[in-house]
This record gives sequence, structure tokens and C-alpha cells, in this order.
Amino acid sequence: MLGPNEPRDPSSEPAQPGFTAAAGDPRDLSPAQPGFTAAAGDPRDLSPAQPGFTAAPINIVSALEAAGFTHLVWIPDSHLGTWEPALRSSRLALVRVCREGEAIGVAIGLILGGARPLVAVQCTGFFEAGDAVRNAVHDLKLPLKLIVGVRSERAARAGKSRDNCPWFAERVVAAWELHSTRFDPAEGGATELTGALSTLAEHPAAAAVLWAE
Repeated sequence: MLGPNEPRDPSSEPAQPGFTAAAGDPRDLSPAQPGFTAAAGDPRDLSPAQPGFTAAPINIVSALEAAGFTHLVWIPDSHLGTWEPALRSSRLALVRVCREGEAIGVAIGLILGGARPLVAVQCTGFFEAGDAVRNAVHDLKLPLKLIVGVRSERAARAGKSRDNCPWFAERVVAAWELHSTRFDPAEGGATELTGALSTLAEHPAAAAVLWAE
């Protein structure tokens, strides 16, 4: 709490309805204008990733569109959620749900209606959604498509994490008899990204990409 004579920093306060942040205010999340170059970390920075860096969200979203998906049904985590600024201007219809099992149910409805949805969730939520996956894939025989974010996979590979999610993610996907491939956005280039998502979209049955986080 500020003292009676302590100056207030307005930029640290939440923006109110109808508020328009001045240029340079950290609360200014308006689209970048022509000629504008966003600083590193600015949520409007949609520039392509450079060698050695994680694939930029704008490239991932472009690849999702190119693969022919119509909807992204998701619960964003700390990694998948970084795609959201790029998704705002995407052709993809963004459907945010409350639980991972609900995401599968929404995708079922969209598939039956003729759409081509993609479900994107972290592996922990995928574990919880197992019965919904079973119903979609093995009872209804639907070509459900998923991106399953594998928490701590890079750290585990480097021996820096004891998180057991990477161990179980692959095995649970296999238990539900889903065709699966792997993709690491920190290592795969544009060709690998496009190939992984196109292969996912075109697979005739249910399939998943295990997406390293």
C-alpha cells in the first residue's frame, strides 16, 4: 500500500474498461502499427524465431492454418498459451474450455458437424480426459486430432528434472492406441513443423503430436 506522500505509478495498475494506454505504457497491447518493432518479450512481437530459438507462435499458427484445421479447442498452459497473441488474428476459431474432457466433447461435436478441430492440452489434462478420448476414438471411431504438450520433456532429457510426465505421456497415448509423432519446437525447423502438423491433419484415424515443453 502506498504511503500518503508516496508517488503512484499508474503503469503498474490494471487497465480499466475503456482505458487506452499511452504509447510505451506496458499495458498497451494494441496491434503493432506499420514500422513498429516490438522489443523482446513484448506480446506483440510476432517475428519469426531465429536459429536456436523456439519456433515463434506466428509460425506455429500459420502451420496450423496450412494444415487445414478450422478450430483450436484448448486449455492453454504456460507454453501453449504463448500462441494466443498470434491466434487473435488467425482464421482458426479459438474455443477455450474449462476441462480437458470437455475439450474432447466439444471436438466430437465439431467433427460430427463437418469441422476439422484440433485439441491442444498439456499431458496432465490429457491423462484426466482418458475416458472422453476412449469414447471419441474407440466407440465413435472419430479422427480426433490432438497436440499433447509434454511438460518438462526438455529438462528431463537434460537430466535436470525428475518430473514423470514425459515418461507417462508417451505410454498413455500408446495405451489409447493413438498414432503419435513427436515435435520439439526448440529443435525442429519450419519444414519439420509443417510436416508434423500436416501429417497429423491428414492421418485417417485419431492421432496426436507429443509436443515437447
